[in-house]
Amino acid sequence: MDTMMEPELAQKVMAKSTELVDGIIRVGSESGQYTWLPDPTASGTIINADTFNEFCSKPLSRIVKGWRHDFKNPMVYHVCGDTIPVMKEMLKTGIDVLSIDHAVDIAEARKVAGKNAILFGNVHPITTLWNGTPDEVRKESLDCIEKAGADGRFILSGGCEVTRDTTVENVRAMVEVGEKYKYGA
Repeated sequence: MDTMMEPELAQKVMAKSTELVDGIIRVGSESGQYTWLPDPTASGTIINADTFNEFCSKPLSRIVKGWRHDFKNPMVYHVCGDTIPVMKEMLKTGIDVLSIDHAVDIAEARKVAGKNAILFGNVHPITTLWNGTPDEVRKESLDCIEKAGADGRFILSGGCEVTRDTTVENVRAMVEVGEKYKYGA
């Protein structure tokens, strides 16, 4: 709401929260193969591309540049909800991988992001991974690969998180599909 009602206050909050997040991540991010940056509120479900540019683009670009320099890791950016309306702007920030929520049509995401962007996702974490059968997980996993990863540049995963009580059999089913259709990114 502040982005509309009190944009100057929202800018100040973004600057302070960027400093806070940067400090917290730096405490424990000296190792690993990638750096994960979750952002539950920069979604096209909540804001439009102009608002993303005004309030999110500069802080995100700053963090991505600093973390990539300091940690030497690819940057994975996850935003909850439908990112299609802001996806092109997100990709301009320098992120390496865009993690796609299950709410996003993965085929549309591939069209918007283009063939060069690396997408990550988007098997439904509740309906399929948690409550589905291994066969349903395999089917949706293959569907994701066919829609977004036929030419590579795709990492098969849950479309947000893998919930605590997801069965090992369902996770294994997703991994099996990913292993079977492995390709160079």
